[in-house]
Amino acid sequence: MSEPIQPHPKNVSGPFYVENGCCTACDVPMQEAPHHFAYDGDNHCYVCRQPQSGAETTDMIGTAWMAEFECIRYRGNDPDVLRRLAELDLRRICDIEPPSQIIPVIRNHVRITIIGTPATDSSQQLAKEFINHLASQNNEWRQFKTKTIRSSANASSLEFAWYEDHFHPILFASIPDSASEWHIEYPLKNDLGDRGVGNVVSYWLNCNEGRFTNIRWYTDSDWHGDKSWQSTPW
Repeated sequence: MSEPIQPHPKNVSGPFYVENGCCTACDVPMQEAPHHFAYDGDNHCYVCRQPQSGAETTDMIGTAWMAEFECIRYRGNDPDVLRRLAELDLRRICDIEPPSQIIPVIRNHVRITIIGTPATDSSQQLAKEFINHLASQNNEWRQFKTKTIRSSANASSLEFAWYEDHFHPILFASIPDSASEWHIEYPLKNDLGDRGVGNVVSYWLNCNEGRFTNIRWYTDSDWHGDKSWQSTPW
C-alpha cells in the first residue's frame, strides 16, 4: 500500500499544491506561472498564490502539464478543472478522480476573430506575428527556431521547434466569406510535442487580447464534424 501524498508545508490553502519532496528545481513553474510559485530555503518550489481567474487557472493547468515529474497536483473538486486535467491525460495528479468517461483529447484547430482593420490582415501577416512572438519568448532555457513561411492565396504555413530540431508544422488560413475570421491548424505528429504546440499557440493568442477574440478550440473530429468547441485547448 503506497503512502499518502504529502503537500509541501508552505503551499497556500487552495486546490493546487506541490507534493513535498518531489521538486527537482526544474524552474518550469517559475517560467510558466511565476506569480503562483516560490522556492523555499532548500530550493523546493511550492504554491504561493492560488489562481484568481480563469486565465490564471489555465496557467496553472498548463504548468502542471509541462512539469515533467508531475509534482504539481490538484486536490479540488471543480468539475471543469477535473475535466481539463483528464483531457490532458493528467488524471494521475488529481486527488479526486475525474469521471471515467472523460478521455484524453487534443484540440489542434482554433478559430479566432481578429480585431482591427481586416484589409491589413493576411495569412502571411499572422504567420509573421507568430514568429515575432516566438522570438520575444526566447531565453536561456528555451530557444524557438522557425523555418521559412510558405504562402498561397488564402493560407500560410511554417514549422517551428523549441527542442533541438523537433519541428512542428502550423497553418494559418482565412475563413471563406469572412473578413475577420481565421483558422489555425497544426497537424498531429502523435508525440508529446502535439500538446506543446497547443500551449504555445494558446499563450500567443491570450497575450494579444486586444487583437484576437472569440477564440474557439476544436478537436480534429469536431472541426470536421459538429463544430463543438472549448475556449481553451484543454
